[in-house]
Amino acid sequence: MINLDMIYHLWFICFMLSSIGLLLFFSYPLILFILSRCYRLKQTAPPSFDRIRSDTPHISLIVVVRNGEKLIEEKIKNSLALDYPSEKLELIFFSDGSTDRTESIIQKYREKGIRLMSSGTHKGKIHAMNLAVPEAIGAIIVFSDVDAILEKRALRHLVRHFDHETIGGVCGQRLILKESTGLKDAQSRYIHIDSLIKHLESRLGSITSNDGKLYAIRKSLFMPIQEGVTDDLSVALGVKRHGKRFIFDNTAQAAIRLPSRNPAHEVTRRRRIVSGSLRCMMSHRAVFNPLKHGAFAFGLFINKVLRRFMPFFLILIWMSSLFLAHVSQWFYLLFILQSGAYLISLSHLFISRMPAKWRGFPGMGVLSKLISMGFYFCIGNIGTLLGVMDFFMGRTVTRWEPVKEDVTALTHGTDGSFDQIPKTPKVLVVDLSTRFGGASARVIALMKAFPKHQIALAGLIQSPVTRQAQAAGIPVFTIGRSKIDPMIFFSLVRHIRKEQILILDTQNIQSKIWSTLVTMVTPAALVSTLNSWYAAEHGNSLKGKTYQLLERLTAGRTAHYIAVSEDICNKLKSIGVRPGRIAHIPNAVSVERDGDISYSPNELKNEFNLPEDAFVCCAVGRLVEAKGFDHLIDAFAGIENPRICCIIIGDGHLYPLLAAKVRDRRLEKRVILAGHMDRPDVLNRVAASDLFLMPSISEGTPLALLEAAALARPIIASRVGGIPEMLSHNTHATLIPAGDSEALHNAIMDLFNHPEKARDLAAKAHAHVAGSFSMKEQVRLTRQAYQRAMV
Repeated sequence: MINLDMIYHLWFICFMLSSIGLLLFFSYPLILFILSRCYRLKQTAPPSFDRIRSDTPHISLIVVVRNGEKLIEEKIKNSLALDYPSEKLELIFFSDGSTDRTESIIQKYREKGIRLMSSGTHKGKIHAMNLAVPEAIGAIIVFSDVDAILEKRALRHLVRHFDHETIGGVCGQRLILKESTGLKDAQSRYIHIDSLIKHLESRLGSITSNDGKLYAIRKSLFMPIQEGVTDDLSVALGVKRHGKRFIFDNTAQAAIRLPSRNPAHEVTRRRRIVSGSLRCMMSHRAVFNPLKHGAFAFGLFINKVLRRFMPFFLILIWMSSLFLAHVSQWFYLLFILQSGAYLISLSHLFISRMPAKWRGFPGMGVLSKLISMGFYFCIGNIGTLLGVMDFFMGRTVTRWEPVKEDVTALTHGTDGSFDQIPKTPKVLVVDLSTRFGGASARVIALMKAFPKHQIALAGLIQSPVTRQAQAAGIPVFTIGRSKIDPMIFFSLVRHIRKEQILILDTQNIQSKIWSTLVTMVTPAALVSTLNSWYAAEHGNSLKGKTYQLLERLTAGRTAHYIAVSEDICNKLKSIGVRPGRIAHIPNAVSVERDGDISYSPNELKNEFNLPEDAFVCCAVGRLVEAKGFDHLIDAFAGIENPRICCIIIGDGHLYPLLAAKVRDRRLEKRVILAGHMDRPDVLNRVAASDLFLMPSISEGTPLALLEAAALARPIIASRVGGIPEMLSHNTHATLIPAGDSEALHNAIMDLFNHPEKARDLAAKAHAHVAGSFSMKEQVRLTRQAYQRAMV
């Protein structure tokens, strides 16, 4: 007699053991996160890549290629364009028995320092690496694939870590370009999770996986690689066996197209990788010794061994649920849910072939992404299952024909630089501001520098931002009547789909909230530009706390941040935003005077009924607490000289209070609240003044300050936010403590009494702005940020 109770108990045990295995694997990132909060390896931070050291090491970049005639030339151009001293960079391209034009193309670049090695016949990548490394002259060996286009400063990012003797290797960050393909989103999320795990592992010690697209090791630590293993993992484990750390740097970036072109390719690719990685771990089994390698051994077991057995866990859970469904409704429900999830995931094969107009229905975007992720999970596990079976059956793959795409589909330039991958996307800048301030002026100036077919503005009806953009000839879409108009959502979705918008660049928190919702149903990527930090601008008020909370809630859908000051960059890092997602792009300004600026000092004095010999100070900004105009009024209350006057240009909710304060101090004839003016009128008044004042309590990198410097006006400003990054005290401007009325009073009197000093500061500030804050550089960096948001 068959004992059914025993069979049910056996299936229950299978279910529990498999569930524990899955739970342990899926909880691994959480375990790492908790450990990284409780314990972090003490180590000095790596030096900045911008610091050029006299002992910059010699490095050798090795690229193994087979039949890569469509890829090799762009890879060579990219390698030659890398930011690293050419006399200390050796470029080795190893042809693994190529039968096309690959070797002849490489030969063309020999005079530029490209070194060609060849095996004559097809013997595999591992054989090529084992031959190339001993021939390399660099102390640091960098490996990269032919289809990986490196960010210009990637080598510097990698090499900087080798200042520390404990570091034996560094893995770079793989980026997938944003393409309209069914598997792209799923593969990107997989790589994002894998990168997060690497980041957490690095904080604790060493990473348990490596990426062959870009990594570097000390040549002295290279161990010959056995045939039939995964080469990148073998190199990393070899470094670990020498007692050195192998870490991850997400700023060393390599852009590629999709690792998997189609489901069949993904299964084949995963099958080969899994089989090779298990064989690799068998040959490096010494690293599983916890007595010698500590927590790394446990991490390697969870992340590399348990992961390989996930298909078996899933099959056992499904089968045990099926058998136990006869005795428990819970297992019956679990079986139905599993079966339904697998069937829905397989529906990706049909959804991906649906007409585009059907996929455009509301909600289909989110649904198709979820289904594609489930499908990718399923085919990945099929490939893993086959790979494990190959390993146990002794099947070995030592040579394979790599499936690569033409890299020219990624680039459209001639120098192969990362900055040109992919081509400039179509951008919709979302600015729901109801007042025109410095941030809006920055947007208008930047958009004017972009080609009109690449960028457009989405704003409110009757908004001053919208009007000025239209006057500047910028394409404008009006999407609502107020910041809370629900039509904003539907208008944005419609314009994104009609105009094929790929990037939404938001300029304030209201814009970001709507855009975050829109990215859930459209393929557009979200970029958030921060011109100031909410806590600094609004303090601990309810508004400030609300804005900070909203920023945290929307951070998960933000592909990239643009911060106008280093201070804002640090604030973003403090709330958990990874440095690789932040671009520091200061404001910029043209130093050439516009033809509209033709206002004379006498006209300015006549306009505001000032004495002919008046010394006119000018301040520009919204009349809000953060601008510190109340301290400016206090400073003028202590100035007895009637010649010294001040014009404050701007409007805001503090206007009545500031006006009352001016009356109370009896300064009506010397401190004038001029109200709102259009930007050309503002520049005219600043150009005609004698001194520019910015007494702010908080700032980013204020555009008004750059404009004053470009107009060669002497400047007094608070030492807050990004201002000290822009102008140096007593070299370009007089910088004072924020909120210090007495210091502001003394600074005004100093420049009034020493006109030569004022002129010298103005001249130096003008030259500094011309050289360091050019509009051309701002456009270049912004394009780069947009491109990175797409990967």
